[in-house]
Formats: sequence, C-alpha cells, structure tokens
Amino acid sequence: GYYIQNGVCFSTLVGAPEGPEITRWTTLRNGDLQSYLLHTAEGTLIVDPVLPKSSEGLRALTHRARNVTAIVGLSPLHERDIVEASKHYGAPVYGPRSPENTIREELDVGYEDGERLPGGVLAIYSGD
Repeated sequence: GYYIQNGVCFSTLVGAPEGPEITRWTTLRNGDLQSYLLHTAEGTLIVDPVLPKSSEGLRALTHRARNVTAIVGLSPLHERDIVEASKHYGAPVYGPRSPENTIREELDVGYEDGERLPGGVLAIYSGD
C-alpha cells in the first residue's frame, strides 16, 4: 500500500502475515529523506528516522509504528532525528561502533558486523 497522511508518505515495501513488515516513510521536508519501520514479533524498529514536524504527522507515524523497541542508525552519516526519536518513543538508540560515529555519545547500544539487533535483525557491514 501507498498513502500520504498529514505530510508523511507511507509505503509498505515487504510484508507477509507470517513475517516482518518493512514500511518506508518519507517526511515531506528537507529533500524528502526516507526512513523505515521494521515491524517484528518483538516490536518495531525505527531506522534512520526523520520525524515529521507537524503534530498530526507525528501522530500518524506513532500510530503506524505501534510498539517501538529500538531506534537504529545504519550509518554515522544518518544521525538525522535519532535522538529526538529516542526521546519521543522512549526506546534505546542502536548505532554502529566506529570512530567516525558522530552519535557515539548518544548510543545506548553499539553494534558491529555480525551482531544481532532487536527483532532478530543481523547487522551486516556494507562498506563505506
């Protein structure tokens, strides 16, 4: 499905009743950066968040996200709204351990290649 609600565009990329669902959301601001919701049996992971600025858009995202268990940064270059998302959802921040990581001080959990994140997600280093 694909729909726009309160300045946020949602589209389901992958989803099946027996498996996880990946939803991409685009906050229609700042060059329309994309972020992801990964719904798993353990809860929802918010990946590389760019939060909507309107309260209606944030409510739409929160409704769609449901039970948030972690905020995940995929790259030191994807700090975006990770700290704000962690505060809003009360979820820990996961990010790659690296000397270049600008959000290192904000990380609750650092991860490396081959480590498991919440929801059974496997971290895979894909290079620079």
